[in-house]
Amino acid sequence: MDEEEIVVDDNVDNSASDSPVEEVADDNVDTGSSGDGAKTTYDGKDNFHNNAARKSQALQDKIRRASDRARNRGKRLNKFGDKLGKKHPKLGGAFNKAGNISNKAGNALGAAADKYEGINNGIQGANNAANAVENPLGTAATAAKNKAKEKVGQAVDMAKEAAKVAVKTAVKTAIKPFLPYIIAFVVALLVTVLNIVLGIALFVSIFCIDDVEFGGGNTETVASGNGTCSYNVNGKTVTNLKVRLLKCEGYDEVPGEQLVDFEDYIAGVVYQEVGDAPMEALKVQAIVARSFSLTRPKKMGNAYGLELKEENGQWILSLRSCTNDQVFCNVDKGCWSLRKGGQTSNKNKGDWPNCTVYSGDDSSKPWHRAPLGANSNIRKAVKETKGMVLENSKGEIVHTNFNNSNQTKWSNMANQGKDAFEILTKDYGSGKKISTPNCTSDNSEISGVNDYVQWMINLAADNSHGYSQATRLLNPNVDCSSFVYYGLLNGGGYSKSQLGSYPFDTGSMRSILEKIGFKGYKFTGVSVLKRGDILWRSGHTEVYVGDGKNVGAHTNYDGKNGDSSGKEVNVSSTGSNWSYYYRKSSD
Repeated sequence: MDEEEIVVDDNVDNSASDSPVEEVADDNVDTGSSGDGAKTTYDGKDNFHNNAARKSQALQDKIRRASDRARNRGKRLNKFGDKLGKKHPKLGGAFNKAGNISNKAGNALGAAADKYEGINNGIQGANNAANAVENPLGTAATAAKNKAKEKVGQAVDMAKEAAKVAVKTAVKTAIKPFLPYIIAFVVALLVTVLNIVLGIALFVSIFCIDDVEFGGGNTETVASGNGTCSYNVNGKTVTNLKVRLLKCEGYDEVPGEQLVDFEDYIAGVVYQEVGDAPMEALKVQAIVARSFSLTRPKKMGNAYGLELKEENGQWILSLRSCTNDQVFCNVDKGCWSLRKGGQTSNKNKGDWPNCTVYSGDDSSKPWHRAPLGANSNIRKAVKETKGMVLENSKGEIVHTNFNNSNQTKWSNMANQGKDAFEILTKDYGSGKKISTPNCTSDNSEISGVNDYVQWMINLAADNSHGYSQATRLLNPNVDCSSFVYYGLLNGGGYSKSQLGSYPFDTGSMRSILEKIGFKGYKFTGVSVLKRGDILWRSGHTEVYVGDGKNVGAHTNYDGKNGDSSGKEVNVSSTGSNWSYYYRKSSD
């Protein structure tokens, strides 16, 4: 650290150990009237006069030392101010002024010491006179003592006043050049904060901004729970579907395996087929696996025991548990096989029995896999695409053959930023669409509303649609109220003559909902909601999808078309900040 840095740490001012005022005040000379001078007697060695002279001299010396320190500090402040002024003229000037003031204080203390020297000489003269007569304290000594008291008091007062003035002036001088900037900064800061608060309040009151996640955060997904989906397969409505796992050679069931819920089966297929792929590729695999499974028996002519049929009121799909159809690895138990991944070869059908995949993580087997983690992206991808299949323009489920080449292509396109729908249409041809199947969840739901709820969930999953007030007409974006409008129009079976030719807003939508058969209720908590309830509060609306989740349009994060963040139009927690919910009156 150099000399100038030491000066900065010196704290110009004020410390008690370095103040001339405090040094004078700490001297033990009595400046008051004790009243006991007449009782003091001369003892020939250490009389009062000698004591007064010594103390007077000591006080004079301390005042001079304080004066020297003040002058030295002034010089150092001036030196530092000169150096600082080269880069910061105003700040350097302030230090120079403080140094000058310190010099003046030192001069004032020096003058006080000079005056005190005459007083000291007077005390010494009185002392000499008293010693000459060598008798009890005389009139001259008493007068000298009183005079000394008076002068000492005056000197102390002068030193204190000079130091106070020096400190105050130095502080004012140092702050004064920056005071306008400080005031301007504080005023600007207050105005900025006020504008932000008012702007947010105005924006919230006008636009649909809700559940905004500042600083990022993961978007919550729809939980599939134990609900079921219905499909139209070969002219029949298939619902509450379960899968029977067959040996790799077909016909016979895999020993020890029970019927598997269809959505759990799809999760097991995705786990084994593309377990470490990007999220959009996982979604593609889930949709493809559903479509493949539902159409596989017919495609194979029910060979090897493959079939989709109803047994005692339960729909059952029978498929082989190996690569001859699809490999299923139980996500909750793991799996094993005598052949890696249940891989078969048409050239060696005699080996097919060794290719069957069984549930359970058996480390003693040549190939095995552990259970899937609870928070795996595979589980999320299956839940987010629950019940979705690929359909052609006639509404028929497409038979989606796939192999390693397809899966590599899906991952590559996903890494390029393509979403699931773009990947599917690229790989299986245009004119295809992702269906909006009729699915239920754990929660009770309003009958007949699955179509508009599912339509909104599907649109939220398509990131080519984002949030915008300017392009809210599905061109390509929506805002909160137009999102509900288009959901009812495209998925709910309502017409423009019922809903209006132009999307309603949150101010007008309640009267329109009541006209088409919805009834409003005061919101008291999530527990009263059913799937399809339309939630409303001043300035915002969303639709309840079940399991404590809503689908809705929130805010524009990047000012562009589409939803680059995945949070502008999405599924998120319901929350409690709602005034009313609207439900079809028939329910």
